[in-house]
Amino acid sequence: MVRLITNDRLDFGHSYSNIEGNSSVLVDGGLSLLAPDAKNSTVYKRQFTNLLGLLTQANAQYNYDIQGNTLPQGAGIKRNFADQEYEAYVQDSWRVRPNLTFNYGLRFDYYNAYVPAQSEPAVRFVGARSFEPVYRVPEWTDLNPRLGASYDLFGAGKTAVKVSLGRYVAAEAVSLAQAINPLVTSVNQVNRTWNDANRDYIPDCDLQNPLQNGECGTIDNLNFGGSRASTTFADDVLRGFGARESLWDVAGEVQHELFRGMSLTAGYYRNWSANFRMNGEAHLRARAKTLGQIAR
Repeated sequence: MVRLITNDRLDFGHSYSNIEGNSSVLVDGGLSLLAPDAKNSTVYKRQFTNLLGLLTQANAQYNYDIQGNTLPQGAGIKRNFADQEYEAYVQDSWRVRPNLTFNYGLRFDYYNAYVPAQSEPAVRFVGARSFEPVYRVPEWTDLNPRLGASYDLFGAGKTAVKVSLGRYVAAEAVSLAQAINPLVTSVNQVNRTWNDANRDYIPDCDLQNPLQNGECGTIDNLNFGGSRASTTFADDVLRGFGARESLWDVAGEVQHELFRGMSLTAGYYRNWSANFRMNGEAHLRARAKTLGQIAR
């Protein structure tokens, strides 16, 4: 099967199955490609503060596109991303005895995304900027086993005991590549104080000067408009074997047919997750608070 969907992504999949005797084999594979010039629009909520009444100090937020034009509220910003995703799956079903069947399989997942080179012209408050491409953000490789067994308890086909164990990885589009995009991680917004001394409701200062001048104070982050990232990700989050967010699931069930068309099932289910992403600063604050409570 080949399927082309609207945001310049190509999906390809193929499966093969073979049944012979008491064994059946299923082999499945997939490929997903997102073109590097595909346009993914991210919508940011825009706010504009109107200066109403007699105010001597206020905070106002102005948003501009790359041409320096004011953006309307809710306008999207175009960003380029690309990704490659490869998947393969093999499964076998083996009837050991008339009342006992095993199922086992293995899935391979490979995911690689990157951010192409980008350039933005100078605007009112920021000079021209260029960013090199960022590769392998992320690059993950995973092997995910699946095991299962079904046992006909009394051989009458009415009561079955089933157990299963499997590992599953979280779906990933371009959210992580988007978060690592240098245009996103650089400082794109700052605050500064304004003291309207003459009450004319106009900032009497050079807004392009980040330092204190006239009625305007120094901006609160002098990295504004630069290339230094305000948010970074640990390397073991972005790359590696088994580094992708994943879930293990185990289940055990007993199913009994009460009468034709109705059955009763009782089961035990447990799952646990791995590789959560967390903001380091928030984690340290929470840990410090916990240690403080223990100390008391």
